[in-house]
Amino acid sequence: MTPDDEVVKAGAARAYRLVVAGRDYPVGRRCVIGRNLSADIVLDEDPLVSREHAQLVFADGVLWVEDLNSANGVMVGETPVDGRCQVRDGDVLMIGSSRLTVRQAGARQSERTRRAGATTMRARLPVADTRALELLATVVDKALSLGNVAEAERILGPALDQQLVAVAAQRGFVSERQRELITSYALRVAEAARRGEWLERLFEVFRVGGATMPQETVDGVYGMVTKVAYPQPRHLKAYVEYLQGDSARLTAAERFGLRRLEGLVARLSPR
Repeated sequence: MTPDDEVVKAGAARAYRLVVAGRDYPVGRRCVIGRNLSADIVLDEDPLVSREHAQLVFADGVLWVEDLNSANGVMVGETPVDGRCQVRDGDVLMIGSSRLTVRQAGARQSERTRRAGATTMRARLPVADTRALELLATVVDKALSLGNVAEAERILGPALDQQLVAVAAQRGFVSERQRELITSYALRVAEAARRGEWLERLFEVFRVGGATMPQETVDGVYGMVTKVAYPQPRHLKAYVEYLQGDSARLTAAERFGLRRLEGLVARLSPR
């Protein structure tokens, strides 16, 4: 291979980049993605990302993504990567709970729109991904089983923040499974940490999502309040006010749940 050929290949490799949370990263001939600070793209705030999770390799005029034996795998769109997979402009990679969009300089807009379409648009919005939640749940389970409550809180905090944004963008929960996971792990971590802040965050998610708490969730929260140190019930109050403003559409069971929450507000508010 001549030096000129090398220059051409290097230029072709540089034409690719990854877009992560609005930031552009050049790919080059090899780009490692992981939690290690030595990685080319560092995702150290995502607990589902392995130290060296994946790499992008430009070879023979083609860009490939390779799974580096990560714990939670790599997805291209909705397809798991088995070993390695070719990627093109507009493809969305799922690495842990992080989404990375492949871009190629000079790609035709019509081709990009045809291939990426709604997938690329979804990647630009906060997405409540049930698969990512389920993976996070296994990590939280492991931390709690080892008695490492602080680690469970560290993992769940950013996840709930992300879900709050996603639920607001979607104006509700995308699935019953998503709601169940958020509720279950907020209650579990609240009990393990004995901190009512997690219940407050749960009320905020339900209010922003415009959702009515199922009776079993209200019962779980009601029983939990006596076991935790509860802060000022700011989000509980806001959620109760939201339900009161929409009480005409509530079922009899939901109105009963509202009365229980109103009782909690009175119980927790300073006298």
